[in-house]
Amino acid sequence: MSYYLSRLRLWGQPLNRWLFFLSLLGIPAVVVDLESRPVADAVVILACLSLMLALLWAGRTRYLIFKRAEHPSSTTLTTDGPQLAPEEKVPVWASGHFEVSGMRRYFVEARAYFETVDTREHIIIAWMPYRSLLGLAASPREEVGLWYVFFMPATIQEIEVGEVYFGLRPRPALKVVHHSESSSQETAYLSFDHPEQREAVLADLRRDAPLP
Repeated sequence: MSYYLSRLRLWGQPLNRWLFFLSLLGIPAVVVDLESRPVADAVVILACLSLMLALLWAGRTRYLIFKRAEHPSSTTLTTDGPQLAPEEKVPVWASGHFEVSGMRRYFVEARAYFETVDTREHIIIAWMPYRSLLGLAASPREEVGLWYVFFMPATIQEIEVGEVYFGLRPRPALKVVHHSESSSQETAYLSFDHPEQREAVLADLRRDAPLP
């Protein structure tokens, strides 16, 4: 929920920031009248503090938790089996920094596709829809559309198998650490609706990555 609030803007500011400051302002407003309604006011103060801590924690984790698998199965780590065809698209949920037209944004669990082209370049293509809340707060218009992550096998530094926690239940996932064109280290998270999709993408990534 906190991530979706952060995607919406009200008067140029993320909605979760407005919620944080309203909670912050609500505490002294209640404290002034604490003696007349101590129990009710204490509940309000605790609710405001809990909301502020939840928003801070969500922002600190970048709205997503990746839990590495302690003992990945041998079938998960193999590169054997059917290979993805060039430009074959695998539906994924993608998180990380995306770019398009000189812009760079951080998205979490965006609906996306993973594919590998003939040159073996890996591409994550994410679609960001327009969102609005009661017509008052809305996602930035310039972020609506397709966003991309490009990386070559030689730039892959690490691949971890695990699960992504976002929402009510975990999904099978991969954590891919790679170098960008500017030589900075980037991390992309790919989560899947089915374990078989994860295994297919993992086999494709490990096929010619410089990994042990």
